[in-house]
Amino acid sequence: MPRNRPLSSPTLRGPYGETFDVLELVSWMIDPAEPSIVTIIFDDARTPVRAVVISDVPSPDAVHDVADLVERSLERHPELAALVIVSVRPEHPCEALDFDRLLDLTARFDGAGVELLDWFVWTDSTRTSMRGASGLPSRW
Repeated sequence: MPRNRPLSSPTLRGPYGETFDVLELVSWMIDPAEPSIVTIIFDDARTPVRAVVISDVPSPDAVHDVADLVERSLERHPELAALVIVSVRPEHPCEALDFDRLLDLTARFDGAGVELLDWFVWTDSTRTSMRGASGLPSRW
């Protein structure tokens, strides 16, 4: 069954020149019925070099806990330059607090010298770019 994904989902270039859709990559890593958070980390050339999947997350606010883990990891790896976060929330559609979460995450990673390219919220029926939904300019 094809998965619903936004037309604006970014296309990435891999280390061997191949291209792929970021949300398609995430779809290979998750069970869409299980709440989880995926973080894809990129080097300066915007090549994905690491991926972290945290399963069984308890609430939409768990994105802050995952950001703590990623931020500590980034301190030990200064070559890492950017990231994408995808919150898989089958039972929690986007909510007004997500815009505050996006601003907090953006400021936090900008302060750490790492660019948060986007944060997507993946629900049963939608894949939402929080940067796009908030009207912020694209970082792709």
